[in-house]
Amino acid sequence: MRAFIAADIPEDIRERLSEAALAFGLSGIRVVDKSNMHFTLAFLGELENSRIDNVKNAISRVHFDMFDVDIKGIDYFGNPGAIYSAVDLGADKIIELANAIRAELASLDIYFDKKDFVPHVTIARMKRRVDEKVLIDELHRFADKGFGSYTLDKISLFKSVLSTDRPRYEGLYERKARGT
Repeated sequence: MRAFIAADIPEDIRERLSEAALAFGLSGIRVVDKSNMHFTLAFLGELENSRIDNVKNAISRVHFDMFDVDIKGIDYFGNPGAIYSAVDLGADKIIELANAIRAELASLDIYFDKKDFVPHVTIARMKRRVDEKVLIDELHRFADKGFGSYTLDKISLFKSVLSTDRPRYEGLYERKARGT
């Protein structure tokens, strides 16, 4: 099964992110379903069922305190690539959390994508190359827009069930922050 470790985002913030993505005047992009918006902390790829308990063990060894996160602005990676919103307040804490998770996964010899971690929420994907000037003009409208703040208080292991229209994510395990 395809799996990843992520931090969820409250519904009201996902709604605002989805509304912004739907407002783009661009063809060739697919807006991420708002129910699938999250911060991926570690992408595990194809995970054998026999390794799920090892991943749960790695997650359970990560101790973290709740912290505030502020989601602000819209930018993009690549062309084609992804359109995303970034973390303003709390980026350092999310990076610290992702690094702690990745260290535990590595200590248990569990595969994860080792690309540099950048805290972001993917809100749309480009299906093909788009006119970069038009893209930048569209995203400029949202460069300083705040989408909301919340307290990150848990992380979860998800499996991704692929279908013809969109992936569906199912929670497999949850780890709460200290003090929750």
